Amino acid sequence: MVIIENVYPEIDNGTFAVKRTVGDTFHVEADIFSHGHNVIQALLRIRKQGETPWTEIPMIPGENDRWEGSCVLRENTTYEYTFFAWRDPFLSWRKELGKKHEAGQNITSELLEGKKLIQMACKKANSKDTGFLKKILSYFDKELEPFHTTEDLIKLVDTIEKNINKEKPVTAQLKKMKNLLEDLSQEQSMITPAQDPVRDIFLGEELKAIMMKYPDQGDYGE
Repeated sequence: MVIIENVYPEIDNGTFAVKRTVGDTFHVEADIFSHGHNVIQALLRIRKQGETPWTEIPMIPGENDRWEGSCVLRENTTYEYTFFAWRDPFLSWRKELGKKHEAGQNITSELLEGKKLIQMACKKANSKDTGFLKKILSYFDKELEPFHTTEDLIKLVDTIEKNINKEKPVTAQLKKMKNLLEDLSQEQSMITPAQDPVRDIFLGEELKAIMMKYPDQGDYGE
């Protein structure tokens, strides 16, 4: 739940109109907060009285849960305004992932959660953005799979060498080695040039920009 209170400007809880003139910058503030550590997003919604669609303007967080927003009043008319704020699952996930990754902690549960969030965004995204998000999902799949290292290959070579010395067939081991090399090659190509997929892809600005176009606003206040 997101709480919005101490709105400025307002007169008697909106009973009377706030006076401004054409060309003025209409500046608003409100205390917007939620319990817990979720990241909050907030919008100033404004429209001419009687119109249906709102013009939405992102608000900026300040100190002590105080948020600010502003817009220029272009016409001599009566405007309506309100606030809309929500706990953003993607930004909250991104924040937690960054903290755990930086601390070197296990992030398997965060990767599973992030994959689910991106899958949900794919249902709302346009075709171009869906293509990008599906590419990102392939990185999640790779990170969630056991990473094949050179140690795997060294152990396999040792096994093959022992079998050869004992005149045992090595076809199965050679086939496994080929598969390991193919997987390793694919994994290396996936993370080039980004040497750290978590930092450079999952926490990257490109993914953030796409996901912000399709926010999950289910947990909101207004």
